[in-house]
Amino acid sequence: MALAVGVLRAFGGPELVDAPAAVIRVGDPSPGGFPSEAVTEIRAVEFNNVGGWGALVVSRIALSDAYRHEVYGSPSTDAPFALLRRDATIGAYTQTSFSPRFALGDDGSVLYAATAIHDPTGVEMDTLWRGATLIGDEIVRVAGFQSTYYASFQDLALPADDDPIYATNVSTSPGGAPFNQMLLRDSGNELVFFGTDPIVGISEHAAIGPNILGERLSVTPSGGHWLTTVRLDSPAPRRALVRDGAAVGVSGVHVIEDEPIPAPLGFDGERWGQAVSYDLNDDGRLLLAARTRTGQGAGLETFPCLVLDDEILFQSGDLTSTPGSQTILTNFEAVELNAQGDYACAVSAVEPPNFLMFVGILVNGELVIRSGTPIDWDGDGVPEAGFIRLAPLAPADAMLELSDRDEDDVVRLMMVADTSSGRAVVSASIQLDHPPCPGDLADPPDHVLDFSDVLAFLAYFDDHDPRADLAPPEGVWDFSDIFAFMVAFAAGCP
Repeated sequence: MALAVGVLRAFGGPELVDAPAAVIRVGDPSPGGFPSEAVTEIRAVEFNNVGGWGALVVSRIALSDAYRHEVYGSPSTDAPFALLRRDATIGAYTQTSFSPRFALGDDGSVLYAATAIHDPTGVEMDTLWRGATLIGDEIVRVAGFQSTYYASFQDLALPADDDPIYATNVSTSPGGAPFNQMLLRDSGNELVFFGTDPIVGISEHAAIGPNILGERLSVTPSGGHWLTTVRLDSPAPRRALVRDGAAVGVSGVHVIEDEPIPAPLGFDGERWGQAVSYDLNDDGRLLLAARTRTGQGAGLETFPCLVLDDEILFQSGDLTSTPGSQTILTNFEAVELNAQGDYACAVSAVEPPNFLMFVGILVNGELVIRSGTPIDWDGDGVPEAGFIRLAPLAPADAMLELSDRDEDDVVRLMMVADTSSGRAVVSASIQLDHPPCPGDLADPPDHVLDFSDVLAFLAYFDDHDPRADLAPPEGVWDFSDIFAFMVAFAAGCP
């Protein structure tokens, strides 16, 4: 396995640092500070590259129509404030709704697609913005491309180099029907990928027509790599997972619908089905939640799997990597990968003896949050009676975010979660690696020192087990080892 989750567990991680906390919740006053408004819906959450976060919420004034907001949280205070508001007028455009796909700049600015009404024409159209700066709309020609106009916008990203990258459907006339799709970079419209470009490695072109690129566009923080799904122009239309213009391979096999998967990968007569969710980092590491299916063209998709780089981490029916776990993983949904290669995945799972289905968050192979986890609802650091229910975190919206590690090997997880007290943006800190703890001798190690560790030491000492040989001379079990254990136990785990 490319990521040594077993080593992480040996030092007692990953584990929650504190109870998950509700940051924005349905029913709260509007986090934008608008009077007489309350949050009625939470649709998406995003990080920027420096730890700041944003969420797309819908607020309502009393019993009137809903109003949408982009809400940004300061990385220093976590205090949210409104960046954008439905019905706001910017130049000749009045915003009417926002796509749940948005990106945050390191300076707190926002890249977003919105449906807007143009004044004075009164035409409703798709628009793409960087803050209050218009990048494109249905009546604007794509710079550098003759007789090519924007039609609608799919996913988008804002790397640390500050050059937006986005997928757009294009048309041949202002407001005309879309005919193809482009992947463009920065406001100068550098062409990254066109909808009829060949896919490197398989000699197939993308299909002619709109909506070629997948709904999800993953771009690395530096902007050096991009990843999406592309519909191939072949006798039977298929979708391929494509990175930087080349088909992605898992152990040399391209991830293309109906492509046979070799048995050595752990599959028997199966073919690739759907690439459910995917992410990659600047090292080129790739995380993929996918479904395979039996038989060419079969409608039934079976055997969900989770892939890191070119190796299958888990398939439906596997146990989590926690030692002694009886938790059976059944499905894999939204995924996130950070710069260090740590991963998070929303999963469905069951446990004996009743095998009731529940949903959880898998981090580096272990369940750190699951249905029933207590939640700090009012932010005082103490979990209340409420708990996380976690409806399945589908990848259609950006509902799961994982930060990079800090200097203490802690990552921050944010998600849109269902709780017993309503839907909320939930934040949690997770300790990944722990320094070795000599006194933590119970099996499996849990990074907690208690009487079970004392019993384990006595048993190892009596058996002349190397795990109880804590002091020189090596290979001799005497009072110096007992004294060393007493010192380590008193010191606790760092």
